[in-house]
Formats: sequence, C-alpha cells, structure tokens
Amino acid sequence: MKKCIKCGQELANDALFCHICGEKQSPKQKFCSNCGAPITREGVFCSNCGAKNESTNKMTESKIKKITNKIKLNYSIVGFVLFFTVVSLGYWIPIIKLEWSNKAPYNMIWSDAFEYCNNLDEGGHSDWRLPTISELRTLIQNCPATEAGGECGVTDNCLSWKECENNVCRGCGNDYNGKYSKLGDTGWFWSSSVIQSGNQYHRRGVNFYNGQVDTAFVVSEHYVRCVR
Repeated sequence: MKKCIKCGQELANDALFCHICGEKQSPKQKFCSNCGAPITREGVFCSNCGAKNESTNKMTESKIKKITNKIKLNYSIVGFVLFFTVVSLGYWIPIIKLEWSNKAPYNMIWSDAFEYCNNLDEGGHSDWRLPTISELRTLIQNCPATEAGGECGVTDNCLSWKECENNVCRGCGNDYNGKYSKLGDTGWFWSSSVIQSGNQYHRRGVNFYNGQVDTAFVVSEHYVRCVR
C-alpha cells in the first residue's frame, strides 16, 4: 500500500487519486517500501520511518553505465581502425605518390646524376630529384629481401656498411631481361643516399640485374631515373 502525497491516507499502489482528499497522485512518485510514505526522487532513506530504499535512479544509472561502456568500446574500435589506417597510409603513401622519369639517355657519374635530376624538365614538371635508396627500392620486384620493406637493412634511416648492410642485400639470381625492375630496367642505378655521414666517395644504389642493394664510387658511371 502507498499513502496519499497530501493527506497520508492509505491507497492502492495503482491509485491515481486519493478517495479521501481527491489529491491527484503522481504515477512517478516513489513510496517507501516499508511504510508507504512518499520519498523524494533523490531519496534513499525514508524521512518518515528511516528505512533504506533502493535508489530511484538505479535503473537510469544502470542504463547510463551500459551506454557508456558501449561508447568506450566503439571509441576503442574506431581508435584502432584510425591507428591502423594512419600506419598503413604512412607506409604506402610515399610509395603510391612517387612518379618516375624516363631513364636518362646516357650513364653518368653521381654528381652529374644529381644535377641531371635537379635540372630535368619532363612531362610538364621541373621538380624532379635523384631518389633516395628507400624510394629506389620501391622499384624492385621478384626479390622479396630487397623489395621495399624486405629484410635488407639498408634504408633512408640506416645507410652504413657495418650496421645496416646484411647478406640478403646482395639480391637474387642474375637476370638481364628486367625481371627485378617494375619499369623493366637492368643495370645499376644511382640513389642520392650517402653511405654514412661524412663519406665523400660512395653512394647507395640498386643493381637491377639481380635486385641487389649496393654501393658505388661516385666517379663510376651508372644509370639514372629521377623521381618526384
């Protein structure tokens, strides 16, 4: 039984009006589970008998907690997807956006190759440059160890003989039909990458006869493709 919110008369739990004073009863009004006296929406202890009542907001709090947990889960999923996307794009964008020039019409020493690319005007573009070793490796195919991301340790961030060059950098078996180049090249091509800081005589490059990542003296004459 509950009690009228005005006169305190005992009423049926589903009563909408008090049959004594006529006061309309709020269907949302909460009553003490012990004595039936009205309790406030925020009340936990009955002001009439002091009995502890279940929180009137318990259901709402439970729903809020469930919704919050779902939001956290969704944010975690979205965060993972965004992280994976950013990491993937960070790897693939530098590869996808590269544009390669035609192969230079003649072999040249490294300094001439550097100048050739800086001064090249081809396809309506004049922002060509000599590629780095990591960029040049994106042209390697059919030799997994030296392809971009392969086991060969030589990259833009690791260029020294001692720390970066490992056995797999030697490439695969010889082929003279362009098997190891995405552009069908054969022969040795320059990159702009120095062997290590302060080295004046060697530069990194790729030998497309076998997919090898190697070095050459700057006065050697080799092929050139520029990149932008």
